Amino acid sequence: QTFTVSNIGAVGGRYGTPIVPYRTTAILSVGRADPRPVVRDDQIVIGREFPLSLSYDHRVIDGAAGRAFMAALVAAIEEA
Repeated sequence: QTFTVSNIGAVGGRYGTPIVPYRTTAILSVGRADPRPVVRDDQIVIGREFPLSLSYDHRVIDGAAGRAFMAALVAAIEEA
């Protein structure tokens, strides 16, 4: 099974809806990181935000598993 990452942010893209390629289980689209106001330690500061979009073959991956993957990915990124 194959998992693909598409970096649309590298070409200036912000959001995307990735199409799962043939013989691929899932694809993650990573958009351009932009400065955005975020709250850290009860203060509003400028942080970086980038959108993530996940598409997957429902014959292989259940929706709950896809959501759990995204939650774990976001948590790992936020901790880094």
